[in-house]
Amino acid sequence: MHFNYQEGFIALMKNNRFSYKTDIDRSGLVLEPHRLGALIEQVAEDSHAAELGITAPAIMKEINGKKNNGKQLR
Repeated sequence: MHFNYQEGFIALMKNNRFSYKTDIDRSGLVLEPHRLGALIEQVAEDSHAAELGITAPAIMKEINGKKNNGKQLR
């Protein structure tokens, strides 16, 4: 996970623990697929997402500069 504070985006990449099951969302976001992108339902306090000024509810239309149709979340 890379937080680019200067340009205001978060980049996520799979690693060798991608399939490791956990109850903790390390992004600080609760996202659900939406027809316009990803619906941000919740932002954890004191998370990097909150520090970037991401608020809920909102629609995330792009992830790392690429259009997001919500299907990438599942």
